[in-house]
Amino acid sequence: MEDVLRLLAARGYAPRVVIDCGANVGQWLDVADRVFPGTSCHAIEPQPKCAEALRGKWRLRPGLTVYETDRKST
Repeated sequence: MEDVLRLLAARGYAPRVVIDCGANVGQWLDVADRVFPGTSCHAIEPQPKCAEALRGKWRLRPGLTVYETDRKST
Protein backbone atom coordinates (compact mmCIF):
# COMPACT_ATOMS: atom_id res chain seq x y z
CA MET A 1 0.00 0.00 0.00
CA GLU A 2 2.80 2.42 0.79
CA ASP A 3 4.25 1.91 -2.70
CA VAL A 4 0.89 2.77 -4.26
CA LEU A 5 0.46 5.89 -2.14
CA ARG A 6 4.02 6.99 -2.95
CA LEU A 7 3.33 6.48 -6.66
CA LEU A 8 0.21 8.64 -6.37
CA ALA A 9 2.19 11.32 -4.53
CA ALA A 10 4.92 11.22 -7.17
CA ARG A 11 2.26 11.87 -9.80
CA GLY A 12 1.08 14.96 -7.98
CA TYR A 13 -1.77 13.55 -5.92
CA ALA A 14 -1.98 15.53 -2.68
CA PRO A 15 -5.17 14.85 -0.73
CA ARG A 16 -6.43 17.41 1.75
CA VAL A 17 -8.42 14.76 3.63
CA VAL A 18 -7.85 11.05 4.24
CA ILE A 19 -10.67 8.78 5.44
CA ASP A 20 -9.90 5.36 6.92
CA CYS A 21 -13.03 3.25 7.42
CA GLY A 22 -12.39 0.29 9.68
CA ALA A 23 -9.26 1.99 10.96
CA ASN A 24 -8.52 -0.67 13.58
CA VAL A 25 -5.53 0.73 15.51
CA GLY A 26 -4.21 2.91 12.70
CA GLN A 27 -1.83 0.75 10.68
CA TRP A 28 -3.00 2.22 7.36
CA LEU A 29 -3.02 5.72 8.85
CA ASP A 30 0.65 5.25 9.76
CA VAL A 31 1.42 4.70 6.07
CA ALA A 32 -0.81 7.52 4.83
CA ASP A 33 0.71 9.91 7.38
CA ARG A 34 4.24 9.10 6.21
CA VAL A 35 3.35 9.71 2.57
CA PHE A 36 0.98 12.65 3.08
CA PRO A 37 2.12 14.31 6.35
CA GLY A 38 -0.12 16.97 7.77
CA THR A 39 -3.21 15.79 5.92
CA SER A 40 -6.48 15.98 7.82
CA CYS A 41 -7.47 12.41 8.76
CA HIS A 42 -10.80 10.86 9.71
CA ALA A 43 -10.68 7.38 11.25
CA ILE A 44 -13.91 5.40 11.55
CA GLU A 45 -13.78 2.39 13.87
CA PRO A 46 -16.66 0.29 15.29
CA GLN A 47 -14.62 -1.61 17.89
CA PRO A 48 -14.43 0.33 21.17
CA LYS A 49 -10.99 -1.05 22.15
CA CYS A 50 -9.53 -0.17 18.76
CA ALA A 51 -11.09 3.31 18.80
CA GLU A 52 -9.60 3.86 22.25
CA ALA A 53 -6.18 2.70 21.00
CA LEU A 54 -6.45 5.05 18.01
CA ARG A 55 -7.18 8.00 20.25
CA GLY A 56 -4.23 7.13 22.49
CA LYS A 57 -1.78 6.52 19.68
CA TRP A 58 -2.69 9.62 17.73
CA ARG A 59 -3.54 11.97 20.63
CA LEU A 60 -0.72 14.36 19.75
CA ARG A 61 -1.33 14.34 16.00
CA PRO A 62 -3.29 17.43 14.94
CA GLY A 63 -5.92 16.96 12.28
CA LEU A 64 -7.10 13.48 13.26
CA THR A 65 -10.71 12.83 14.17
CA VAL A 66 -11.74 9.39 15.43
CA TYR A 67 -15.36 8.31 14.95
CA GLU A 68 -16.53 5.39 17.04
CA THR A 69 -19.62 3.80 15.54
CA ASP A 70 -22.27 1.85 17.38
CA ARG A 71 -22.91 -1.50 15.72
CA LYS A 72 -26.24 -1.86 17.50
CA SER A 73 -27.83 1.20 15.92
CA THR A 74 -29.30 1.19 12.45
